[in-house]
Amino acid sequence: MKEKETSKLYNSITNVDNRFIEEAQTKTRKRISKWTKWGAVAACFCLVVVAALFIPNLTPTVPDDEVQSDTSIDYPAMIMVDNRLYKDCGKALDLPVSTEPDGQIITSCDTIPTENNQSNFGIGYGYRYGEDNTIYVQFDDGWHIFVLNETENTVDTNGLTEQELMKLDPGYNAG
Repeated sequence: MKEKETSKLYNSITNVDNRFIEEAQTKTRKRISKWTKWGAVAACFCLVVVAALFIPNLTPTVPDDEVQSDTSIDYPAMIMVDNRLYKDCGKALDLPVSTEPDGQIITSCDTIPTENNQSNFGIGYGYRYGEDNTIYVQFDDGWHIFVLNETENTVDTNGLTEQELMKLDPGYNAG
């Protein structure tokens, strides 16, 4: 730069009017009071509490007529064959998986089976007649032992009224 330009720049920097300097010194940074800080903290806390109370109420709810009751009964695995009801005893039998079944489960229900070749755990499973009032049912890559249900054996539900079915099966739902 040339000397003339340099001196102009120097004069402009150093020739600051004293009133500007005094004004800058008298202005101080405004302080935030303690009460303002604590007020902001309290407001945030109130906002969190209100959100916690009202956000769960904003989620959609299931109408009462669509709510499933908790009174449903969890039945053990059962099968009806020849009008006799058999219940899973929880034991497996050592038979080859390739053993031919004597019959097959063709229908399923959610409660106690009421028809021949019906189960409450699914369809398509093969079964074999066993010894001492047992049936062997093939599922989960093995044969499982089902024993004759002594309390409800040889129940013929054909021709029973709905009231009689309700007494026999508390989970029966007339539909």
